[in-house]
Order: sequence, then structure tokens, then C-alpha cells
Amino acid sequence: MYGHRAKRFPKLPSHRRDLQIPFPFRTTKAGDDFLLWQSASRHILVFATGYNIRLLAAMQTWVMDGTFKIVPQWYQQLFTIHAIVAGKLVPAVYCLCTGKDIATYGFIFQALIDKAAVLEVDLNPDTIICDFETALIPAIRGYFPNMRVQGCYFYFYQAVHRKVGELGLKTRYRQHEETRRKIRMLLATAFLPVPQVDTVVSLLEAGTTEPITTWMEGWHNQLNRKAAKGHNGFHELLELLIAFPPFKRVKSAMYGHRAKRFPKLPSHRRDLQIPFPFRTTKAGDDFLLWQSASRHILVFATGYNIRLLAAMQTWVMDGTFKIVPQWYQQLFTIHAIVAGKLVPAVYCLCTGKDIATYGFIFQALIDKAAVLEVDLNPDTIICDFETALISAIRGYFPNMRVQGCYFYFYQAVHRKVGELGLKTRYRQHEETRRKIRMLLATAFLPVPHVNTGVSLLEAGHTAPPQPSLSYTKIN
Repeated sequence: MYGHRAKRFPKLPSHRRDLQIPFPFRTTKAGDDFLLWQSASRHILVFATGYNIRLLAAMQTWVMDGTFKIVPQWYQQLFTIHAIVAGKLVPAVYCLCTGKDIATYGFIFQALIDKAAVLEVDLNPDTIICDFETALIPAIRGYFPNMRVQGCYFYFYQAVHRKVGELGLKTRYRQHEETRRKIRMLLATAFLPVPQVDTVVSLLEAGTTEPITTWMEGWHNQLNRKAAKGHNGFHELLELLIAFPPFKRVKSAMYGHRAKRFPKLPSHRRDLQIPFPFRTTKAGDDFLLWQSASRHILVFATGYNIRLLAAMQTWVMDGTFKIVPQWYQQLFTIHAIVAGKLVPAVYCLCTGKDIATYGFIFQALIDKAAVLEVDLNPDTIICDFETALISAIRGYFPNMRVQGCYFYFYQAVHRKVGELGLKTRYRQHEETRRKIRMLLATAFLPVPHVNTGVSLLEAGHTAPPQPSLSYTKIN
């Protein structure tokens, strides 16, 4: 049977160094590039689509693991990287490796970082969950220094029980309650605060994660069932990985299943009634502060949050569009800066971005503050450079100072550089880069000197970047 199945695939060369992967095994069924990187010297193959790299860039938690059962000849392990999306484990990167050393993992991570740079995204996860492999953890820390490595309890449990077997203690473990209790206490050290953990188990400093283990083992079992045998043929394994359901394909089913937990929306926005469980917090406080039937605006905030805004001197306002549900244009949020931290206080679902929309929101907050007998008088409001928002802020909070956000200024300038067709020139000419950076630095000048600074840049500038300087003066 296996011989008959093998006839469907190209014959492998005699030596690994001569391996050439045919086109059908380099792309997905949708035509996307699947072979991301191939190392002739290290004999490493990395498979991932551009979509999967973007998915990793968007997710804060990754899971890394290796499997050995289904690996074809010439290779030691199939190393995989998964993203956690909406509580599900989604495979993103597959790597066939001939080793398990720091250099191997370093080559893989560098390939991913290089691809991310081409796609103009950053790979900066908050947490990477993996087993306690000593080569993998240093490689992770070397290439992703700002993240947290979190150990997997399942692998710690396995390692301890493997050691019990190696020491000839299995019979004693089964028959003696005291031995069992001691081993269980050893396993429980994984849940202690790091400074209190014995040096013998210091590798557990990052903590444990039992649910992730269940997902990871479930994924491996699913892959093994699809493979139907150990040590598959090379092309056979590639065909299996290409056919493995990508996130794009399982996303709709996953979201559909999740949607069943929530009440069905009416046909028209005007008929929207928010059920009681979504009008209050888990502590029972009112969360829906105001609802406009005419403007279709929803403002969510607790009384505590309004008091927090009243007590703080600096607010930050911003809007996001990516996660907004149907019927709405943006989720507008107001944050307080508390002890140097950004604390969200007000959430607003809006259908517009005009002065009237922001005016309705601010009036709702002022009315609620009056009921609570507090005043909303911040010294400073930080926001982007949206003219409607700034005008509304100045109308409702006339005594405060509007402060632009450097991030948005940086974005706006670079967006204008792109619109003016100067991206290539910016990348290739040091003088152009220097002038644009000097332009960005005008944000740190005293306000009365900004126009003078821009004019001085404009006077000494060559023709191509000049429109971007004019744009800055106008805005």
C-alpha cells in the first residue's frame, strides 16, 4: 500500500544536498508561496505563507514545539510555531530540521525576521510557550529579547516522571504514598513564585501552562492521525502540511461557533436593544452610560471611571477601526494616565468622526460627571491630528491644552512621503532621510519656533522633498 502511495510523489535524490523541491510542493493550493527558506548548508526547510507571518506579527502569544514521529528520512524533527488566536492553537510555521541546537533555531528565527521585514511587519510576541529544551530557550532569548519564555507544565511533568523511571523508582512511586507525595510536591514547585523555586528546578522560572499543553498535544495527535504512519516520505509530508487547514479556512467556522454564545442582532440598527448582561460589569456596576437613538452612538463607562477621569490631569483619546462590529465606523476610547500607565476609562461605538459625534460623547460625560458631583477639567488631552476631534475638544474643554501625539505625526509625515512618491528616494539617499528626520524633530521645538524651523529646512532643501515640508507647514 505504501509503495503504491509513494508512486504519486517525485523520487528523492541519493543525497540530501541534491534535494530540489518541485513547484507543487513549494506553494499552497491557493497559489501562495509556502517554502519560505531553504538552507543548503544546514539542511533546514522553513515553510510558511506571508499570511501566516502576518498572523504571528499580530498575535501576542506563540507556542513552539517539535515532533519526531512523522519526520521523513534525512531529518530529525518537524519543528512548528503556532499562534494563539481567539483561544485556539493555529499552526503558522513548519520547519524540517536535521538538528536541535541553538544554531538551527537561530537560522529559523532569522528567516522569519527577514520575511517579516519584507512584509513590513514586526515579530515581537509578549510570550513564547515551549518545552524546557536548553538549546531552544537561549535561541528564543537571543532573537526575541523583549518577550517572556513560559514553560509548559506537561513537559515538566513528563521530565520528572521520566527521571523517576531512570532512577528505578517506578515501583516505589506506585506502592509508597510518601514517595508519591514527595514527587507531587516536586511537581507543585512549578506554581511557586520564581524567587522561591529551588535552584534544581530553576528552569521553571517562567511558570506553567497546562491548557496550552492540551491544545499542543491535540494538534500533534491530529497531525499524526492524518499522517497515518511514522516517518512519512518527504513529499508525502509536504503534501500533508500544505493540505492542513490554514487559519483562513477554519476562521469562519471558529467565529461562527463563538457567535452562538451571543444574542442575535436585529435587522436594523434602530431596533438594537442591549441585553442587561451587556449593560453592566461583572461587579454589577452600570456600564452603558449613554445611548443615542438619533446619532447611533453608544458610550460605555462606569461611575468609577468618570471619577477617575475627573481626578487625572492628562487624558489620551484615540480611535480604532479594525475590531469594530457592523453598523459602526470606529471604537473611540478615552484613557487616563495613572502613575505613568494608560488606563482605559470610556469606550464609544460611533457611526461617524465629525464634530457633532464627539460633541455628543463629551456632553454625555459632562452630564454624568454632574450627577456624580465631579468636574471634568483635564490640563492636557493627547490625541492624533484629527481636526474634528480637536475642534470638539476645544469647544467642550476650553481651558485645557491639546497635545499632538508624536506617533501620529510620524505616521502622517511618512504617509505623505509615500503619497509624494519619495519612498525609494528616502530609502536610497542619506540626505533625504536626514532632512525628513530633521522635519520630524521639529515636533520637539517650542511651538512659536516650529514654523521658523520648517522654513529653515525648506530654504536649504532640494526640490523633491519640498512638498512634504509645505504639507507640514499647512497642517
